[in-house]
Amino acid sequence: MITLIYCDYGALIPDERDELLRRIYRALKPGGRFLFDVFTPVRTSGIQEGTSWEICPQGGFWSAGPYICLNAVYRYNENVSLDRYVIIEENAVHCYNIWDTSFTTDSLLDEVLPAGFTCDGFYADVTGTPYYAGSETLCAVFRK
Repeated sequence: MITLIYCDYGALIPDERDELLRRIYRALKPGGRFLFDVFTPVRTSGIQEGTSWEICPQGGFWSAGPYICLNAVYRYNENVSLDRYVIIEENAVHCYNIWDTSFTTDSLLDEVLPAGFTCDGFYADVTGTPYYAGSETLCAVFRK
């Protein structure tokens, strides 16, 4: 079994997701499972574009030392968004782009089945909660 959790699949661009699926398929033995989760449009529908900033004189998530964080949120369509964080430190500037793609059961099937997998089921989360239309996450189990 191979797992990919915390909705990291949706952070990859389509070509990277295709390559990942090929590698996972090759790595699994026949009958092996691939379990992963993604965000759904329910979660991403409320994302609003905008900008913000924060001063962190004691350091924080992005750096142990003092920094300023500039944040921008962009929506590219109903299913793709980008959070850009520009971290300004005394002697350095870093830019982090965090992409999110949301999926429905149908869009996930359209993307994963061509890689050779068979769908074993969908859940609302990785703990096995039954999937429901209002879930913000979707856990999928595919079989080689």
